[in-house]
Amino acid sequence: VVMLMKHTFTHTDILFFTTAGKVYRLRGYQIPDSGRTGKGMPAQNFLPLEKEEKVVSIVPCDDYPEDNYLFFVSQYGVVKRTSLAEFSSIHNNGKKAILLRPGDGLFDVKRTDGKSIVSLASSNGKICSFHEDDVRVMGRSAAGVRGMDLSDGSEIVGVTGSFEGKLLLVLTNKGYGKISYAEDTD
Repeated sequence: VVMLMKHTFTHTDILFFTTAGKVYRLRGYQIPDSGRTGKGMPAQNFLPLEKEEKVVSIVPCDDYPEDNYLFFVSQYGVVKRTSLAEFSSIHNNGKKAILLRPGDGLFDVKRTDGKSIVSLASSNGKICSFHEDDVRVMGRSAAGVRGMDLSDGSEIVGVTGSFEGKLLLVLTNKGYGKISYAEDTD
């Protein structure tokens, strides 16, 4: 099953973020090529991942401007915003991107422009939307702040923002769907 797919070029930096809160960087041409009918290669074969570590987000980067950010979201609703410039140099063995609390894992990472509205969806059917600049910019070693109250035991199941479009499509595991505007249109 394909979980993540990005369109990129051979000389683009590709940042791989994992459940352990680490980031790895490869150039497009460093990822093994496969024929049209090939199955590809597991990420563990070209990234130095730990045993239980899985890639949860892929962010292609041609440049690292100071006014662009990476927006991190953990499984238990912790969010963090870090300048993209802090990820311009990453060693082969990766680098810690976010400090996670015990039992928590990284859910997703999005590249933003600093002016977006971010929406978090939880497993209990609720959504929380807020302006990205409500979350202050933090360094790589910071843990983040609570983005959504999940004290009822639910988890994050989706993350999106106005940088991905003006409409939200929500589908449930029971087959119900709904489209709504990402921003209030008063």
